[in-house]
Amino acid sequence: RDLLQGHRLPTEAGTPVNHRRSVLAISFSFLALFAGYNAAQGLQSSVDGWLGFVNLGTLYFTFTVVSVGAPALIQGLEARGVPLCRVMLVTALVYVGMIGVNATAMPAPGAPGRTAFVAANIFLSFLVGAAAPVLWTIQNLYVARCALKAACCRGDSESEVEVTRTTSAFNALFYTFFQFSGALGTGVSSVL
Repeated sequence: RDLLQGHRLPTEAGTPVNHRRSVLAISFSFLALFAGYNAAQGLQSSVDGWLGFVNLGTLYFTFTVVSVGAPALIQGLEARGVPLCRVMLVTALVYVGMIGVNATAMPAPGAPGRTAFVAANIFLSFLVGAAAPVLWTIQNLYVARCALKAACCRGDSESEVEVTRTTSAFNALFYTFFQFSGALGTGVSSVL
């Protein structure tokens, strides 16, 4: 219940929106984003060799470090009135930038622009590593709040069993789409 205090999900003319539809919307968004990202990441080490390993090492090291403070950062942003949907959009755009750089052919050794390309690649890996924990923490909050709000709309917010069932159903829905993004991304990278 503490999650509900002070947090509002969208409403239309005073009636609650379909919270399942809200979870479907974020699920499709993550499917599209991570299908592209999984394809780019799959190509990263196989096409770019050493640069791919440096990028992934940078990304996951940064991810590990930033994960520790992401919940406190998000709590601070909410306390300042920053809409988390905007934060989620900005963090998703970092992934889009990473996908874009990886969709560009790396210049040959000694070719003009190679150093800038390598630097951009590593920098974007760092940014994705910093953005990912924030994105995933907000995603978790969003799905949990949708589940709590859906239970409240049905009048079942007092029933711990119903809240747990709704939360489980919404998480299952989200992760069904998200896991499909791995298959889709791997398929795309194998075709390329």
